[in-house]
Amino acid sequence: MDKLEKYQPQEITPNIDYLEADSAPKDSSILHLFQPVLRRWYWVLVIFILVSAVGAPIIWHVKRPIYTTSGTIHIRPLVADLLTGAHESGGISNYDIYVNTQAQIIRDNRVLQNVADVLDDNNTLLGTGIDRISALKTALADGTITIKHLTRTEFLGVSMTSRKPRQAEQIVNAFMKEYMKVVDNIDLGMEDQDLANLRKLKLELENKLKNHLQELRKINEKYGADSLEGLQRVALGDITSLREQLRNLELVISDTLTQIELLSDPNHPIDIPPDMLKNRSDSINNDPYVRETTAILVQLQMELSSYKQRLTLKNPEIERITKSIETFEKDLEIYRAKAGEKFDEAMVRFMEQKREADLTKAKVQLANYQAMESEYSRRLVEELEQNKDMGNVQFEIRTRQAEMARDQSEYNLVLERIDDIEIKRQRPARITISDEASTGPPVTKREKLLAALAIGALALGISFALLMGKIDKTIYDPEDIERCIGVPMIGTTSDLTHVEKKLLLEQVAEDYQTIRANLGLLSNGKIPHKMVVTSSGVREGKSTFAVNLATSLAQAGKRVLLIDGDLRKPDIERLLNLPHDSWGLMDVLYGLKKFEETVRSVPLSGLDVLTADGRNPAEAVELLEKPQTAECINNISQRYDHVIIDTPPVLAVPDARLWARMADAVVLSSLAGQTESSDLKETLDLLSQINVKILGNVLCNVSPSSSHYRYRYGYGYGYGRRRGDGNNDKRKRPKPKTLLISGPGSK
Repeated sequence: MDKLEKYQPQEITPNIDYLEADSAPKDSSILHLFQPVLRRWYWVLVIFILVSAVGAPIIWHVKRPIYTTSGTIHIRPLVADLLTGAHESGGISNYDIYVNTQAQIIRDNRVLQNVADVLDDNNTLLGTGIDRISALKTALADGTITIKHLTRTEFLGVSMTSRKPRQAEQIVNAFMKEYMKVVDNIDLGMEDQDLANLRKLKLELENKLKNHLQELRKINEKYGADSLEGLQRVALGDITSLREQLRNLELVISDTLTQIELLSDPNHPIDIPPDMLKNRSDSINNDPYVRETTAILVQLQMELSSYKQRLTLKNPEIERITKSIETFEKDLEIYRAKAGEKFDEAMVRFMEQKREADLTKAKVQLANYQAMESEYSRRLVEELEQNKDMGNVQFEIRTRQAEMARDQSEYNLVLERIDDIEIKRQRPARITISDEASTGPPVTKREKLLAALAIGALALGISFALLMGKIDKTIYDPEDIERCIGVPMIGTTSDLTHVEKKLLLEQVAEDYQTIRANLGLLSNGKIPHKMVVTSSGVREGKSTFAVNLATSLAQAGKRVLLIDGDLRKPDIERLLNLPHDSWGLMDVLYGLKKFEETVRSVPLSGLDVLTADGRNPAEAVELLEKPQTAECINNISQRYDHVIIDTPPVLAVPDARLWARMADAVVLSSLAGQTESSDLKETLDLLSQINVKILGNVLCNVSPSSSHYRYRYGYGYGYGRRRGDGNNDKRKRPKPKTLLISGPGSK
C-alpha cells in the first residue's frame, strides 16, 4: 500500500464489465426466501445441534421398546353330532354373535377377579392387591390389553402391549385360563337349566297331543269320518240345485203376477182370437134377413141382366129393377150391421167370461208357486245351516290337526334337544386354548421420532433464520437496496477476503472502473464536477470509497482534488499514510493559509489532497454555513476536473447536508452487513429536503457472488479463461500500477 507508482494509461486496458444474464432472475421469490437462511446458516446449525442434543437423549430414554404379547383361543363355529356326524345349524352371523359374546365374558368381573387373584406378587406390571382389578379395567379401556375376534379366523385373540414381556405373558395366560374355568361353569349350569326346562316342555306337549286326539275321536264318532269334505260337496250340490229351482220359481211367480195384474185391469184390451173373427163373418152371413135379402138381390140382378139383353137402357122396367136393387142393397147393409152388432155383443160376453176364468186360474197357480217357493226356501235354509255346521266342524278338524302337527314337531324337536344335551357332554369342547401367550419382536418409534426431531430441529433453525431475516433491516446485497430503498445502484466494492491474493489489485481496480463508468452513465455521460461522498452512519466505508474513487479518477488522467470534509474526525490523512501537517482545510477557509500552501500531492497517483484536522469541531457547522466557504470551494474546484469531498455521516451531524448544498451531486456509501435500510431511508429523506442531486448508492464490502455484476470477464468469476485463447491464456494481463486502499475504511 505504501508503494504508489505513477499511473500509465496505456498499460490499463478498458475493462468495463460484460453483463450476462443469470440462469435465474436475481429477484426470484425462492432465492429471496432462502437468502436470510443462507446468510444465517450458523444459526440454523446451532439450533439444529442444540435441539438434537437435547431431544435425542429424551426420545431414546422415553421411547423404550414396546413388546406385544398375545395368545389365542380356538372357538369352533359348528360342532359335529356324535351320532349322525352332521353339524349344528347356524350361519356366520350367529357365529359372530357367539364370538363377540365370548369376548365380553372374558371382560367379566368374575374373570378379572380370578386373574387378579392368580397373578404372582412379583408381577408389578398392573400394581398389587385390589388395585389390580381397576388396573385391569383401565388396561382394557385404553387398549393396553385387547380382546377381539381375529378377522376371517376361528380364533379369539388376547394381547397386551408392555415393556415387560415376561409379566405380560403371565397376565395373558391368566386371562385365558380363568376365562376357560368361567366358561366351563357357565356351560354346565346352562345345560342343567336347559335340560330341566326341556323336560317340563316335553310333558306339556304330551298333554296337548292327548287332548287333540280325544277331540278328533269325538268328531269321528259323530259324523262317521275323520273328514267332512265329501259330505260338504254333496250338501253344496243340493244347495246349488235348490237355489236354481228358487230362481226359476221367482221368474214364474213374476210372470204370473204380471198376468194377474193385466187380467184385473178392465180397460186392458183383450186380444180376439183369429178363429173368432172367422166365426163373426159366418154368423153375419147366416142371418135370415141377410140370407133372404141376398137371395132377392141375386134374383133382381139376374132379371136386370136379362132385361139389358132384351131391352134398351132407357126402358122403365130396367130403371125399376135398378132402383129395387139399390133399395135391397141398402137393406142388406143394414141387416149385416145388425147381425155384426149382435155377434159382437155375444163375443164381448164370451171374452169377459173367459177373462174371469183366466184370472181365477192365474190366482190359483200363483198360490201354488208361492207355496213351492216357501218350501224350497225352508229347505235351502236347512241345507245352509247344515253345511255351515259341517264347515265349522271341518275347520275345527283342520285346526286340531295343524296344532297337533305343530305340537308333534315341537315335541320331536324337544326330544332331539334333550338327546343333544345329554350327548353333548361326551363331545370335544367347543372352546379351547389354541396358543399360550408368546411375545413378538419389540416395536419402537425411536428411529422415526429421531428423524422427525432432526427435521423439526432443521425447520426450527430455518424458521428462526427467516424470522431474524424478517426482523433484520441490514443491507447485504444490491438487491436489498433496490428492493427496499429504490435508489439507483452505482456499483459495489468487493469483500477482498473472498478474492485470491494475486487478484486483489485487479479486483479493486475492476470495481472502481465499473463505478466510474456508471457515474458517467447516471450523469448523462459526464461525471459530476463536485461530488460529496457520505453515508448514513459511521464506519460504513465512505472514506475508503472516497479515496479509491478519487484515485481511480486520477489514474484515468483526470485532475482530481480529494477534500477531507470531516472537520470533526478527519481520516483521509491516515488512510493515505501522509505525513502529519498542522495546516489544512479550516486554515484555508478561515483565510489563514492559501490553498497552494496546504494542498498535498499523493506520489505516483496524480491525486491532490486537502486534509483537515479536528482542532475546533464545535466551529464546523458555523464555518460551513458561511457564504465564503461555498465561494472558496467553488474557486478551488475550478482548478480541477473533479473534486471529491469526504463528509461526516448524514445522521450523525448536519455537516454532510451543508457540504451537499455546495456540490453538484451526492454519492451514498453503505456497508454490506452493517448499514440498515431504515437509516438509509432516513438519509435519503434528509437529503431530499434540501433538493440536492443524489446519484445513487455504492455498496461496499460485498461478496463477489452478490456484487452488482457477478459474472466478470477474465477474473475467474463464472467463466474463468476465455475460450479460444489457446496458449495465450498463460500470459498475464497488465496490472494497475497503483495499489488502491482495500477494506471498508474507518468511517
